[in-house]
Amino acid sequence: MSELHRHMGLFHLTMYGVGLILGAGIYVLIGEAAGFAGNSMWISFLLGAIVAIFAGLSYAELSALFPKAAAEYTFVKNAFKNNFFGFIIGWLTAITSIIVAATVSLGFGGYLTQFIDLPITIGAVFLIIILSIVNFIGIKESAWANTIFALITAAGLVLIIFLGFYRYNSSICIDFLCIYWI
Repeated sequence: MSELHRHMGLFHLTMYGVGLILGAGIYVLIGEAAGFAGNSMWISFLLGAIVAIFAGLSYAELSALFPKAAAEYTFVKNAFKNNFFGFIIGWLTAITSIIVAATVSLGFGGYLTQFIDLPITIGAVFLIIILSIVNFIGIKESAWANTIFALITAAGLVLIIFLGFYRYNSSICIDFLCIYWI
């Protein structure tokens, strides 16, 4: 029996999480969130950050208790002494990744339609095919591709924030907090 080798470390896993958060949360869903929450959108980001902190700490605890792969599955299987619950958690984890991938690919398709006259779904399928090929080549290459995309995404967000502050050098008021830029 062959054994899988670890190719992703803390840096690549962190970049995976950052890429998911920025890709799905900021670039894709920000318009929906703004339409729903309006000027109070910062509260949803604050609540989301609190939930993300607790989720991250929970995953860190699970990883410390069960250092092998699939810590969620192993924890549920051992805690409830039931393979079926572990099976369900394993599938829910996979389904979550599929939903995030669909969200990001549809967002990519939406942005691509601004440059090329294509339906959103064609752009989304194109992205999934390209990234599937990268995944097929190898996990190490996939991890590096994800890291590069996450860094580009973060750099784009920093650029947008910088340009926003530079372009509008007046006051920025968020409810009771006002910051004046000169």
